[in-house]
Amino acid sequence: MDALAECKTGGTLHIPDGDFFTLPIRVGSAVNMTVRIEGSLQAFHDPTRWPSYPFGSTPAFLLIEESANVRVTGSSLRPDVSSEPGSVIGNGPAWWQLVFDAWNRGADANFFRPVLVVFRRCEGVIVDNLRLQDSPMFNLVIDESRHALVEDVTIRAPDSSPNTDGIQTLRAYNVTIRRADISTGDDNVAIKSGSEKILVEDCVFGRGHGVTIGSIGGRREGTRGFVNDVTFQRIKCHRTEVGARIKTWPGSVGSVSNITYRDITLDHVDRAVVINQFYPDHPGPHVWKPDGRPPKKESVRISDVLVERLTGTFTNFFPGFLACDSEARPCVNVTLRDVSVHPSVRNPVTDELRRWQWRHVDYSDETENVEPPLKWLPVNETLQRMDVVYDDAAPSQSAETIIVQ
Repeated sequence: MDALAECKTGGTLHIPDGDFFTLPIRVGSAVNMTVRIEGSLQAFHDPTRWPSYPFGSTPAFLLIEESANVRVTGSSLRPDVSSEPGSVIGNGPAWWQLVFDAWNRGADANFFRPVLVVFRRCEGVIVDNLRLQDSPMFNLVIDESRHALVEDVTIRAPDSSPNTDGIQTLRAYNVTIRRADISTGDDNVAIKSGSEKILVEDCVFGRGHGVTIGSIGGRREGTRGFVNDVTFQRIKCHRTEVGARIKTWPGSVGSVSNITYRDITLDHVDRAVVINQFYPDHPGPHVWKPDGRPPKKESVRISDVLVERLTGTFTNFFPGFLACDSEARPCVNVTLRDVSVHPSVRNPVTDELRRWQWRHVDYSDETENVEPPLKWLPVNETLQRMDVVYDDAAPSQSAETIIVQ
């Protein structure tokens, strides 16, 4: 800790080659500081050794806050050191087991677990050449910070690990994420509320929930949230749950606007594109059935969304769905251009049904070259004959119902 204090006003904290186990580290009010990790910085395996366990807000493993011009890097300046980047390891399995045990008891599993690395209220952040592994919860969070660069990072967690988002931005401005290789148990990248001017490019995403905006809003009606000016480009998704995804909570207010997905390559993803204003529900008959759940008074406005040059394969019965709130509050100015996705395996759905499922979407005049075509279809009768179950609710015979998983 003495070395850390000496570096806070300009200097480098050096973690040499080797494995170092420690309690959570907090850095506050640092200026022009570098943390260089050549070995591995690891959390203890036992959750009871964490402060505030099991109640209260367990801290992040590495928290840097209210600081300026700070860098965390796994690169080495010594030519004799292995070319493998340094790592921060959360040793999360014991924390994940607490969640699994709660689920098995039918108990609330929404208790907070430590985040691996957090930058909070910082300006001028660089994270590079670093491996993050097995976080108890989220891996890297840029929170209430400005002008951040994350590049050449590798993030890993098993696909069964709960809530292990790769990178999150929250109330962040001007963040660039490039050349990230992420495979986790939740969103590979999640752009959360309050984020603006975000660029994610040249990334490879494996297991996880995909390239995500959201979720925006919350369980409480009237919760506010916004995201603006986000670009995802030149991204490869392999076996992610979704390729491009936007999710908002019904009853919330705010906006998601100026969102671009460009040059996205998909390989065996479950669905190519999902816009869901009914999160965490799926838009099944309980949402769209005329005599079903009453609509909320408000919704997050989604507008000016461009999906361009998205290609590849999907494994579901149809490529995706764009499920917007209502005729009175549609998603506005949505453009799909040069989109071509195809099933990666044979399935019993006919070409006529293997279409995009959509509702209450105002497509722009620039929407073109979309394969399979955009066409609303009352698919439920055919799905019943195939004995395919997409939703827990019983299928309705109404043509106003779309059933999706």
